[in-house]
Amino acid sequence: MLFTNNRLTMRLGHYLGHNNHNVLDEPEPILDISGCYALLGESDHAEHNAELPFSEDLPQTLNRVITRYEKQSGTWLEPEQVALAAIQYEAQQQAALIRHQLATQLHQESKLHCTSKTSYLRLALLAQALNLKHISTEHPTPATTNPPCCRRSLNVLLDDISMSEIEAIGRELREHCTAELTQTGSNPKALQTCWHLIMRYTNSEARLRLKCMPIEMMRDVFEAQHKTQFGFALQDEPILIDALEIDVSVRSPCLPDMPNENPYIEQIMAQWKADPSEKNSWLRVSSGKATSAARPNFLSCPILKEILADHIKAPDESSVSIFLIKKLKKEVDVSAVHN
Repeated sequence: MLFTNNRLTMRLGHYLGHNNHNVLDEPEPILDISGCYALLGESDHAEHNAELPFSEDLPQTLNRVITRYEKQSGTWLEPEQVALAAIQYEAQQQAALIRHQLATQLHQESKLHCTSKTSYLRLALLAQALNLKHISTEHPTPATTNPPCCRRSLNVLLDDISMSEIEAIGRELREHCTAELTQTGSNPKALQTCWHLIMRYTNSEARLRLKCMPIEMMRDVFEAQHKTQFGFALQDEPILIDALEIDVSVRSPCLPDMPNENPYIEQIMAQWKADPSEKNSWLRVSSGKATSAARPNFLSCPILKEILADHIKAPDESSVSIFLIKKLKKEVDVSAVHN
C-alpha cells in the first residue's frame, strides 16, 4: 500500500478484505469523489461523516474498478491510485465543460481562480487540464498561514537538566502544538518540527538560539557561537536555558493540506510554487515534457479512463460555478451561460 501508516487506508483495506463478493455481477455504481479526496488525506470541503469520511459504498466501488482494470490490463492498482485517477478524471471532465462555455475567452495566459474553499489538488489538476499556469483562491485553508513557533519556558541551568528531560518536555509541547494546528485544518502528517533552545549566561541578557544537540556538546557550541556573535565567552560562567522552542512547518514540496506521504501527489504538486507577487496564488513551474514526465503512467492509461467513465457522473454547470477565469484584470464567471 502507498500509505502504510494511513489509518483510512488500513480501514479501507480491511473493508475490502471482508467484502470481496462478486462485484462484477452488479450494476456499475457511481464513485464518491469527495470520499476519494478523503482517502488521500485531502478535502474538497464537502461534508463527511466524522468517523468514516467516505461513503459506505466507496470501498466496494474502488474494488470493482481495481478488479476490472486487473482483468483488462493484467496490472493491479491500489485504492489510492484509483482514487487519484478518479479525481483527475473528474477534473478533466469539468475542464471540458469550462472549455465549452468559454471557448473564446480561455487562453494559456489566463488564471484559474476559485471563489470558495476547495482542494489545492483539485485546482492543480483542473488548471493542468485547461493548460493554465496560474491558480488562485479567495478562501485559503487555515494551513496557509505560517504555522506557529511553540514555546515552553524552562529557566533551568544547563548542568541541571538532561537531554532525556528536554526530550520529554519537547514531545509534550510538540503534541500540544500540532493538536492546535489540526483543529484549525492542518494535516498533522504534513508537518515537521525543529527544536531550539534559548540560552544565555546567567549574568547576561545576550541570548542565543541553538538547535538541540547532545547535552555534552551544548556548552562548547554555545561558547563558540557566543564568542562569534557577541565577541566574548565566559568559560566558568553558568549557562541558563531560558526556553525550548519548536518551529512547525509544512514539508516541501507539498502545498498546505496536501498528504505528503503520497509520492504521486508530490509529483503533481511539486510543479507549483507560491506566486510572490500575489497572495493565495500559485504558478506552475514546469510544463510540456516536464509536466508529462511528472504524471504517473496509470493516470494517463486509456483502459483506466474507460473504466472510470462508467463510475463518474458527468459534471453540470453547478460543479464549476465556484471557478472564475481571470485574464488581463477581467473576470469571466464560468457558471454563466453564454449565448
